[in-house]
Amino acid sequence: MIIFIRVSNFLLLVILVGDPAVGKTNMVYVFDKGRKPIAANPTIGVEFTSKTLVLSDNRRIKAQIWDTAGQEQFRAVTMR
Repeated sequence: MIIFIRVSNFLLLVILVGDPAVGKTNMVYVFDKGRKPIAANPTIGVEFTSKTLVLSDNRRIKAQIWDTAGQEQFRAVTMR
């Protein structure tokens, strides 16, 4: 038996790409935890977090945030 429960109405995917040491990881941390981190460690590769937001009309948005390391190899994500 498979039971599927829909927990969100929308999915928001955000991929953060940018230069090294500009605050991408800190921004994700504040969004996820609601406070600034005590110490910042550099991102190695890609880190991922998700959070469900509830709007005033009780609709749910699942936000997935990908935090990339500020390395040249991850810039291909935004290139066309």
